[in-house]
Amino acid sequence: ENVLRLEYPDLQVKAPFITRSKVDIVREAIAYGFIPENTFCCNRLPDHHCWSCPSCIDRANTLQQLKRT
Repeated sequence: ENVLRLEYPDLQVKAPFITRSKVDIVREAIAYGFIPENTFCCNRLPDHHCWSCPSCIDRANTLQQLKRT
């Protein structure tokens, strides 16, 4: 933020979730009606999850912690 302010003095960088875990953020989103199963995140395949790329592994771990697998 300090470096950006040199060029853009009015810019403010906000990161409200920086101290929260992904599981906590997804849990809160679910409370507002978010359905993680309706999302897609694979880095390798265009139409289904490979379950071996970093995004799929992170997704599986998050859903497992939420007991949504």
